[in-house]
Amino acid sequence: MDIERFIPDSNPNWIVRHETLYYKKGGLIPLFKKIDGNYYISLDRRATKKVTKLMKKLQDMGIIFYLCDRMTIAEKHIYNEHLERIIRNYLLALSDENFFYHIQNSNFDYIQNLTDFLNMYDCHRLFKKVYDSLLNLHFLKISIDWYTRTKYHEIKNEEIRDFYQILERQIKLNIFFS
Repeated sequence: MDIERFIPDSNPNWIVRHETLYYKKGGLIPLFKKIDGNYYISLDRRATKKVTKLMKKLQDMGIIFYLCDRMTIAEKHIYNEHLERIIRNYLLALSDENFFYHIQNSNFDYIQNLTDFLNMYDCHRLFKKVYDSLLNLHFLKISIDWYTRTKYHEIKNEEIRDFYQILERQIKLNIFFS
């Protein structure tokens, strides 16, 4: 496989080893690999701009890809025990404000990509389980500072919280209309 053709820019920090595309930033960060016949991009917050550039390059080339976590990108196959970790990563990646805005500004249909991943592995119930567990414990969690008697959200950006509140509904609509 000629993985060099997916390098999004002429930066010399892009390195290809063992059919994996790495970005050198302090250390080697694995960002792209073909696993089980499908292309996967690691949602690694250490290289947010490079991930979005890579996503844009693949979109421009018409390549269908899915997103995964740092550990899955090193695997040779995706097994059922990896699915929960991948779904959790799909959901948690956008809780980072910087990453959220990079994805939103890249015109990448994140919800459709997640829906396609769920359809491919038929893991809708697993998504519901992970989504419900994270919704109130992370995305909408309100903490109280007892010393100052103030309440605050763990995720301070209201736009991100709103995105997560409608995410499950949007995925159901995508499934229904596809």
